[in-house]
Amino acid sequence: MILILIFYVSCNKTSQLIEGFWAVDKIKYKGEDLSYLFMVNLIFFDENKCTLPIIQEYYGNIRKEEGEWKIIKEGREIYIVIKTENEFFAGKHEVCFEKDYKNKVIKMIVKSKNLYFEATKGLFNFDKNNYLFDKYLCKD
Repeated sequence: MILILIFYVSCNKTSQLIEGFWAVDKIKYKGEDLSYLFMVNLIFFDENKCTLPIIQEYYGNIRKEEGEWKIIKEGREIYIVIKTENEFFAGKHEVCFEKDYKNKVIKMIVKSKNLYFEATKGLFNFDKNNYLFDKYLCKD
């Protein structure tokens, strides 16, 4: 029982790092750059719900922008699982973070077999709180 509680608390703290809004800076799906296809480049994570960017492209207008998400920890790695009908974001993706000291922002790197994106955390006090991400920094 105590082990389950520790696992829940640690996943919950990791989830709190991701909660909020992120501006997508780069995105590739199956190796193709999708950045220029965004109508809006923001992702919102709130508790277990997420709002995803609307992507307009030659396939048509992808309007399925809502979903659910959760964090899974496997050893030292963390993954975000997004459940949505939006094929670009659906699935299990590895997550890590980078500190950009020059611009004083946190970057989230999300990658899986088909998806790669980098996003910048919005409304974040970098000087005061950047240490919160130390445990989950990307490995060079």
